[in-house]
Amino acid sequence: MKANEWIEILEKGLGPLPKDERDGVISYYKEMIADGLECGADEEEFVFTLGNPVDVANKILADNGEKIFSKNDGDCAYENADTQSPTQNDGAWIRGLIAIPLYALTYTLLIILGSLIFAGGATVLAGVIALPFSIVEWASGTVINGAGLFGISLSALGVGLALLIGSIMAFKSATKLNGKINSWIKGERKA
Repeated sequence: MKANEWIEILEKGLGPLPKDERDGVISYYKEMIADGLECGADEEEFVFTLGNPVDVANKILADNGEKIFSKNDGDCAYENADTQSPTQNDGAWIRGLIAIPLYALTYTLLIILGSLIFAGGATVLAGVIALPFSIVEWASGTVINGAGLFGISLSALGVGLALLIGSIMAFKSATKLNGKINSWIKGERKA
């Protein structure tokens, strides 16, 4: 969902609020979305972290003691917003806002680690390719050149393997961290 759609739905849901309060809330969310986009967040992903605009409107109305119209199993009824229990996602928008820099950090980290994995693989490949040439060079009588090439190829192989293994392990850890951030934003509690 695009930001404009989200704002429109929220504004319709806030109909019972006085115009000045409604305008203040809309202005607040527009500014929050603009800040998120300015920090590099994807528009649809960021809007998703804000939650369902109908739920957000209902929560705001509940906080203001307004009556909320609900539809359960085809029956329409008004319920007193003050009697609603808090949802598990209370504060999700705050967590979402705080998470923007965390997402930027973890996704940047994942990109860097992915590049290091590629570099490690390329270095291993270079070492493997150079190794037979060093042996041929050594066997053909040019011992110094062969020994130097052999040392370089073994070094490339070792560095490449270390880079590859270390990057893969760090990539897995960063992916787990990203999952924990997602759970935290959604308000999920770990048992």
